Amino acid sequence: RLMLKYPNLYLMTSACAPKYLPAALLHYMNTRGQHKVMFASDYPFLTMERCLAEARALELRPGVLEKYL
Repeated sequence: RLMLKYPNLYLMTSACAPKYLPAALLHYMNTRGQHKVMFASDYPFLTMERCLAEARALELRPGVLEKYL
């Protein structure tokens, strides 16, 4: 709700592997929040290769993955 209310508020997904992102966040990314969620890998604990592979496997609408990454 706060990200809908405040236009300069964003969410970063560091310290969380993309395959563990909550379904509600994926829904938000697929609808209103396409420009509000930023990718972060938490390197070196989560490798960039792993995070990118998991991000590509997410069920996101066309164009949303590019905005997320």
